[in-house]
Amino acid sequence: MGLAEKRAVEDFKKNEYEVFLKSIKDITQADISVDTEWDKLSPNLEGYGDAKATLVDYFQNMFAETILQSFKSICADDMGKQALQGAVKKIVLTCSPNASTHKAGFKFEDAILSLDLRYANTDQVKDRVESMIKLIESKL
Repeated sequence: MGLAEKRAVEDFKKNEYEVFLKSIKDITQADISVDTEWDKLSPNLEGYGDAKATLVDYFQNMFAETILQSFKSICADDMGKQALQGAVKKIVLTCSPNASTHKAGFKFEDAILSLDLRYANTDQVKDRVESMIKLIESKL
């Protein structure tokens, strides 16, 4: 990761990432820890020109919107909110060599919701949200 990518990640952590974390808390009314493996996400920024714009697109559309829209749907009523609060304790965001762009990259076990997603198909948020809702609700 070059200097431009490092700067993009640090700027993102101080701004957009904090908003994401607060949104999770606001929606769920729960303390859910988030472990973002920045060193595994950052290679997705290389070769696209504007590292910050790429990171915003990647993180917002692949991770943040998928999680936030899913949680909003599940927490739409008290029953869903209570079920989610007791079931999700941690979220892990990563990009392994075998990362997916869709539901194959989701895992929900032992109170840990994991998203292993690479930078592609960022416009398919709706499909990812529907898949995530099904996965989480099937285990609540």
